[in-house]
Amino acid sequence: MKRSSHLTIGIILTYFLYTLNYGWLYCLIGLQGSIAPDIDFKIGLRHRTITHSIIALILTTMPLYLFSHQLGIVWFINYLSHLTADSMTKMGVPYFYPYKHYYWLKLFSTGSLWEHVFILISIGLFFIYILNKYAYLQF
Repeated sequence: MKRSSHLTIGIILTYFLYTLNYGWLYCLIGLQGSIAPDIDFKIGLRHRTITHSIIALILTTMPLYLFSHQLGIVWFINYLSHLTADSMTKMGVPYFYPYKHYYWLKLFSTGSLWEHVFILISIGLFFIYILNKYAYLQF
């Protein structure tokens, strides 16, 4: 998936965590977990290898969790959302890297029309939720 798609999913998930009284600063920092696996582009690793694995999920979450349980949970959920979203693409994700089997649903290709449709549906459902939650307010 594209960076913007990962951020959109992360923002939606983080909103729900924020409403459960997770601190706004922890939510803001934890939101970075939704794009963190793609650090492989910046540090010269092959894309979707170790940074897209459960090992990386655990190794990046543990120090944050030890610092703050809330921060660790927000990071974990956002990082996991990235892995889950990428597993919907045709390329898949090597959850058990260095074992190089990729897991995927093959619903769409990265950057395709269907990825954008998926994100638009996610945004639409989120706004329906928000409208229903605050429907009692009179403006």
